[in-house]
Amino acid sequence: MYWNLLITLNSLIPIDHNDNKRIIPLASLSLPEISQNTEQEIKPKTETPTVNENSDEIFERVFKRPKPTGVQRVIVPFYINDLDQGQIIIFVSLGGSSNLQITGDTFLKKTAQYARPDIQSRLEGLVDQSGNLTLTALQSTGLDATFNERSLELRVQIPPNLRKTIVYGSGNSRIPKEAANALKPSNLSAFINLRGNQFYAWDGTNISNLGRQPFNLGLDGAINYQGWVLEGSGSFIESSNTPWTRADIRLVKDDPQRGIRYVMGDLFSSTRGYQSFIPMAGIGVIRNFSLQPYLSTLPTGQFEFFLERPSRVEIFVNGLLRQTLQLPAGPQDIRNFSLNTGLNNVTLQITDNTGQTRNLSFALPLASDLLDVGLQQFAFGLGIPSYSQNSTRSYDTSKPILVGFYRQGITPTLTLGGYFQLAGVQQIIGTEGTLATSLGNIGWDMALSSNPIGFDHAFRLRYQYLALGGNQTKLPTFGFEVEYLGPYFQRFGNLSIGNPLNIFSDSTNNVAWNFGFNYSQTLFNGLGINLNLGYQIGSLNQPNAYRMALGINQNLGNSFQLNLTLNNRQEQSGTRETQFLFNLLRTSSLQSLTLRNDVSSQREQISEITWNIRSPAPYNSINTTIGLRNNPSPSYVGARLGLDYRGFFGTMNLNHDYDQSRQGTNLSFGTAFVYADGRFGWTRPVNDSFVMVARNDNFANQLVGVNPNLYGYVAQTSFFGPAVVPDLSSYTVTNIRVDAPNMPLGYDLGNTIFSLLPSYKSGTVVVVGTEATVFLKGVLKNSAGDVIALQSGEITSLSDANWTPVTLFTNKVGKFALLGLKPGRYELKLFTDPPQSKIFEIPADKTGIYDLGNLILP
Repeated sequence: MYWNLLITLNSLIPIDHNDNKRIIPLASLSLPEISQNTEQEIKPKTETPTVNENSDEIFERVFKRPKPTGVQRVIVPFYINDLDQGQIIIFVSLGGSSNLQITGDTFLKKTAQYARPDIQSRLEGLVDQSGNLTLTALQSTGLDATFNERSLELRVQIPPNLRKTIVYGSGNSRIPKEAANALKPSNLSAFINLRGNQFYAWDGTNISNLGRQPFNLGLDGAINYQGWVLEGSGSFIESSNTPWTRADIRLVKDDPQRGIRYVMGDLFSSTRGYQSFIPMAGIGVIRNFSLQPYLSTLPTGQFEFFLERPSRVEIFVNGLLRQTLQLPAGPQDIRNFSLNTGLNNVTLQITDNTGQTRNLSFALPLASDLLDVGLQQFAFGLGIPSYSQNSTRSYDTSKPILVGFYRQGITPTLTLGGYFQLAGVQQIIGTEGTLATSLGNIGWDMALSSNPIGFDHAFRLRYQYLALGGNQTKLPTFGFEVEYLGPYFQRFGNLSIGNPLNIFSDSTNNVAWNFGFNYSQTLFNGLGINLNLGYQIGSLNQPNAYRMALGINQNLGNSFQLNLTLNNRQEQSGTRETQFLFNLLRTSSLQSLTLRNDVSSQREQISEITWNIRSPAPYNSINTTIGLRNNPSPSYVGARLGLDYRGFFGTMNLNHDYDQSRQGTNLSFGTAFVYADGRFGWTRPVNDSFVMVARNDNFANQLVGVNPNLYGYVAQTSFFGPAVVPDLSSYTVTNIRVDAPNMPLGYDLGNTIFSLLPSYKSGTVVVVGTEATVFLKGVLKNSAGDVIALQSGEITSLSDANWTPVTLFTNKVGKFALLGLKPGRYELKLFTDPPQSKIFEIPADKTGIYDLGNLILP
């Protein structure tokens, strides 16, 4: 009866069937509300219903009309697997029918997130011509669908075996959320770095000219206009016939969404396998992962399993907890948890809601040269070789070169690739691959070479076993490498002396086979050993050669590390040498001490001691290096003193070396000048991109620092202009914080934290400081002289339409205080009923505290 009464009362509410927004959710009405809303329509009862009267008669006696029949539309709460899905429209039949219909469009949008694709398809096929679904239809697919007439709720339970697989950690590009609102680079920016070097020879037997030596200056810089970057470099040598030398110059355009860099001009070095870089000018297309620094290029962990009940899942990799997830029942797909290079022992510890625990364990091998499945890496270039001769950059248009490589992740454990390098009479073509297995990682490289001295081949096979997991300190790491070089196999770049454009060598290879083996292991108490063996078999009757190195590392405690190395080798020339190296190192946060002793059968014993002292302040401080060197034959003691300075406007290094053969002082420096959006700055050399923190006119005389720390700032404004941070990484979100320690009262710095997203060799301008100069205070009173206590309101500017209104509050005695105002006319409004307001003015020359005194509001 309660259900029928509620449905009937709902039918009294006017409903616009063309506007669902005007439908009143029945579930939101409680019985007291219903009785209040219908109070005027219900007449006082003059008779008490008899026991024999049915619900229809009772309804007619109460409402003076027959009970309605037919279909009624109602909005009810909707739940899937006990998770709130909002509200949904249902249609119920009154007058005795228990059939119920559900709007299919809304229902299917929700179930698509939870049901298996095949179950979702069956549900879509059960929608009738009216666009509705029935409870019977839902139940026919295996879903547990119920409608509670008392609580007016539609609940659907999808059994775990019918649920859609839930993917956790999908996508391997973990871009920080700050990237969405990060400041973009300036439309036009530029920088130029200057690095100089000056040497002064005091005396020496191997120095022809004493005194000041020729000054050397290196220059490099870039201009960035809306993402197009023109970069170049050059050098200057004093007293040279041609003092100026141009180095590389190129135009670069990046496509960070696809991770592709386009280059025109002097090309970057980008090689694989038996390719070798030849300086050349032309055009190039490169898949550069530095354009997508948040992209995980290595395969990551992925595991699918089924949960019968809601459970807590803990992921352990090599015994270390990496992630904890709370997962519902059903099929699960966990992805993108990080792995280590080598064999990873992964354990999923599953604890369900009843407390039962089970473990799933598996092994995932990983090699450092693998690519994630489907991920591509490539570089292609077409150009002509270049060379420098007599300080002049020249090009040979008669020998075009085509070079390229392509790699792709095939499976989580296999990556394959190929490469080529073609230039007229010389060609190289090869293939490579990397395979990770539970028994170790394997890599191979095979190539064919054709050149004027012959056609030949080469191959290289590598194996590496990296043990991880359990007691890692006692597990060994070992590997071997085998390489064969045919006698006529030639790499590019073996330039003949006197003929810089001859890009091949006219001699055969001296070594046919290379064998290598390495082994390392930590034994106990920080004692580690490593062994490296190598053997070479000569080509075409050339002699063989070998090498051996045995090293022992011991952690002595108190930051001391001892390294002992024994080397023995024989070269193809027949020269043999045995060498013993002793190194004692002590490193702390601010200084390090190194003792080194070298005893060789071919050279005299050499002993060195070096002491490095670092300042805790990263900038505007001096780091010191002191070194002593002893050589018994001829007997002498050498000394070195080094001072290294890194400041806001540049770097400087001063070294003085003295020994029996020479004495000299070397001074080097580095600085940079930057430009962005009409502003100039001076800073230390720019590595990639920079940010310039400038002050508005109101803050022209204020000190503004960037990224304050215990020892100051990384950059700060000065008489010379803005603060410049020159070491931003392109395509990486960087957060900076600004501070104005001496800002007068009433001034407002504005935003103090900024997120930046620089592009390749770009500059970004951040302007800090607002026009505010006044700290306003006063007391609000009414016309009777009583204080207006505990009231809120706002102040708007009548002089500046762009000024953002500020909110004010009064305390118990009517006082208020506000920052961020400037001279001008304002209106103060209180949020009272009726509103109260007052117009006041701050004088044009006023700064700091401005007291309105008693402000009387009518």
